[in-house]
Amino acid sequence: MAACQVLDDLLGQARAVAAQVPADAPITLSYIENQMGDEIETLRVISVTLTRMADLMNEAEDVIYERRQPFIRLIGRIESAGYAVDTDTFTTVTDPRDWSVLDSIDDPGVHVVLAADKIARAEQAALYQQRLQRMDAAINRIEADYAQKIRDLTHQPRV
Repeated sequence: MAACQVLDDLLGQARAVAAQVPADAPITLSYIENQMGDEIETLRVISVTLTRMADLMNEAEDVIYERRQPFIRLIGRIESAGYAVDTDTFTTVTDPRDWSVLDSIDDPGVHVVLAADKIARAEQAALYQQRLQRMDAAINRIEADYAQKIRDLTHQPRV
């Protein structure tokens, strides 16, 4: 989205340059003396901005990829431990085990063990979920920071 905003701004600048002189107009001495330098400078600024944006996007991709890998590995460990991770946000962890058997157990010792296991798994699911949420929030902050850096390209002084 940030890149689209920058591109829209740059397209507006390019259109302004293009609108100054019709494409089929002859190049006159007056045009060369009065306008060409400004138009070339505008096009140079557009080029520099596009290069900076590409560099930022590549840098962001590398940084975010490195942050996503531990997140993805953690999801794999959570799922291999028998927990479920939602596929919408990847930050909600649940215990998919069917604990309805607790209602039909008559042996108090077995009931206590299973109830304790249910509680322990619920607590572990909550810990996993908090960790995923922290990791996801950190990744989202990085994405937002890079998006702002890209948006700021249209507000930087002309070089």
